[in-house]
Amino acid sequence: MKAVIIDDEFKSREVLKILLSEYGDFTIIGEAADVNGAVSILHDSSTDVVFLDIKLNAEEGFDVLDQLPNRTFEIIFVTSYDNYALKAIKYAAFDYLLKPIDLDDLNKAIDKLRTKIESKEKPVNNNQAIMVHTGIAVKMVPLDEIYYIIADGAYSNIFTNNSSYSVAKTLKDIEELNPGYGKFLRINRGVIVNATYIKEYSKGQYFTITMADDKIFEVSRRKKAEVLEKLNG
Repeated sequence: MKAVIIDDEFKSREVLKILLSEYGDFTIIGEAADVNGAVSILHDSSTDVVFLDIKLNAEEGFDVLDQLPNRTFEIIFVTSYDNYALKAIKYAAFDYLLKPIDLDDLNKAIDKLRTKIESKEKPVNNNQAIMVHTGIAVKMVPLDEIYYIIADGAYSNIFTNNSSYSVAKTLKDIEELNPGYGKFLRINRGVIVNATYIKEYSKGQYFTITMADDKIFEVSRRKKAEVLEKLNG
């Protein structure tokens, strides 16, 4: 994981470098003490995360971000000031650490950062299909042919108009592999339906969905508002 440290105090930069050296997957690719230096480094390098101080001599860390409106890196503010947290949120800060840095707070921030970056790096299914094994053969099932998917422990059962398949993926796995496929609706903990094949839905005492093959599913209360919004949209 590539990191840049921006702080006007040399000692603070050194302390943070020592702390980050304990994480084997971190590499410090640059550091700066002022706004101009920071902008120059961030323009010319690709980084995953920037550890940014609020006060940079007479300027602020926010001035750096104002000059980089299309940034793709995460921001973790490291500061002695606790009254800029709300402003940091408006700048889409990933985390906000107070000096002196608490090791537990730093560990939590790093763990969250790893999770977010790993999720970005997960492969995305650009083929608009799910690979299934049928005996000794491998078949690609187009997403547009899937009626619904039902969870079965660590597996999921996929149903089309005239076939069904079992895959070694959870519903969460399937959602993460197909983030751009907007027709899938997660209606409860155990079911994803394809909105294309919804024949009707009822908003009575129980919110139910009837599919094109007459299969009926109940929408959970927690998912009701979200599902209705997508159906009406």
